[in-house]
Amino acid sequence: MSPVAMKTAPAEPSVRAHQRVSSRLAMSGGFGKLTNWSAVRVTTLVDVDFDSLSGLVGDADGLDDGDRIQNVSGNGYHGFWGGTSGNIPVVDTPNGTGTGIDTTGGAGVRGKVYLRDGLTCIPDAWGGPTTTTSPYFTFDGTQSYTFEAVVNWKETTQAINGLMGQIGGNELFIREKDGFLHYAFVSGAANAKLFTNTIDISAAKADGDWHGIAVVYDATVGNIRTYLDGNLLDTNTDSDIGFLGTMVNGTTDFFVGAYNGSSDNYFDGMQDAYRISTGALTTAQFLPVPEPAAAMLGGLGLLALLRRRRRV
Repeated sequence: MSPVAMKTAPAEPSVRAHQRVSSRLAMSGGFGKLTNWSAVRVTTLVDVDFDSLSGLVGDADGLDDGDRIQNVSGNGYHGFWGGTSGNIPVVDTPNGTGTGIDTTGGAGVRGKVYLRDGLTCIPDAWGGPTTTTSPYFTFDGTQSYTFEAVVNWKETTQAINGLMGQIGGNELFIREKDGFLHYAFVSGAANAKLFTNTIDISAAKADGDWHGIAVVYDATVGNIRTYLDGNLLDTNTDSDIGFLGTMVNGTTDFFVGAYNGSSDNYFDGMQDAYRISTGALTTAQFLPVPEPAAAMLGGLGLLALLRRRRRV
């Protein structure tokens, strides 16, 4: 796919975008800098929140094939939108959490973010005109990482919805299939995969609400922990965890909102944010999940909200 120049965007993002980025800076200690969260030093490798698209909210043209997507982690690894059609709606997410995209509806709005080395036409304000040159970011299975996605399936019936990843001989990816969360961390013959119907997130897929997915690859402890809205769903203690070699070598595209080249596996729903950090984050450090304004909640709705905010 040959990306095209980014469409003209407003000179300044919205106040909400500034607030969201500022809050993340306060939490991370700066773009691309090392940070100390609960004595765990981490670096944000990927932080795609779509807030740079805030000027397109309500624009009938929306997000088009080739439009540049900002990675606000500060490491210079930006991307572009690659889709089977244009005019992807850009929307405000609830309760002032920022900007998202609406890829609901199957084939007509399928697409994904390509994070690509050496990508041109990057705005100067993002550190352009090209993305950081090789080597791109890599993933080493002897290190710990936290992978996060904030999405809304909007009751889709699509069987497979990719969240992020890169496939190949060595690979790393996360997806939802038939209401279950799957993942793969592979380096040569060694791997830590979970493709069985173990992690049931079917209720989240069907309820039409926003949800936060977090997969914590903890090389130090030797397990993979999976969370939905901060609640622990599964702990995998595969013996290869922590001993894998290179899983992603940084020489090909890394996908967000998908995990491979099949358009049938692109995420069908609304997408708010994706983040990958080094280190095993705690639930208190996970991305915030958009929620309805408190004034719209009452009775059972408030109880459900309180349950979603519970941390374990």
